[in-house]
Amino acid sequence: MQRSERIRAPRLRTARLRLEQLRPSDAALMWEAVQESRRSLARWMPWVAGSVSSDDMAAFVRRTRRSPRDLAWGIWPAGRAGAYGGTVGLHAIYPSQGTAMIGYWVRQRFAGCGHASEAAAAVILWAFAELGLERLEVSAATGNAASLRVIEKLGFVREGRLRHAQRIPGRRRRLDWFVASLIRSDLRRQRRGLRALTGAARPWES
Repeated sequence: MQRSERIRAPRLRTARLRLEQLRPSDAALMWEAVQESRRSLARWMPWVAGSVSSDDMAAFVRRTRRSPRDLAWGIWPAGRAGAYGGTVGLHAIYPSQGTAMIGYWVRQRFAGCGHASEAAAAVILWAFAELGLERLEVSAATGNAASLRVIEKLGFVREGRLRHAQRIPGRRRRLDWFVASLIRSDLRRQRRGLRALTGAARPWES
């Protein structure tokens, strides 16, 4: 993975989801999903408190589309026309090092449906195959049980605890976070499980 130019996010498909690179025109539907999910998201994600309109969603999309270090997909559940299901993204992409970070959030109405792990599994399979990653990192607050279950299901190996890693507006105490990773040798053991989560042997087009 030696490229330094901007990377295009391909369309990804799983058994139940369509993942499309975010566009500014998605901002209104993203905002609707954030508003519906604000109470649950704001407990763990500091960006939620600072998001006050669809303009903030549009600004986020523009930043990710311009950045050579970020890719972001909208999650669109099959059979739910116009229903924005959440976001999954790669961040801190460093081609020369073969490293990146993954993050995700799911709309409240789809919580518990397995969409986060299904979408993230598709992105993981694509990123290791097409970007040549050697290491993919993920982190979550120690109290965020739902996100920690996703991390475990995806086969990430927990590496440590980051003490007082983040401040969430409205909380008196800073949050500790767990950090975990997948490396290429892990993927050889986890590939079958990730494919099972997506319901597809190859969730992207050639």
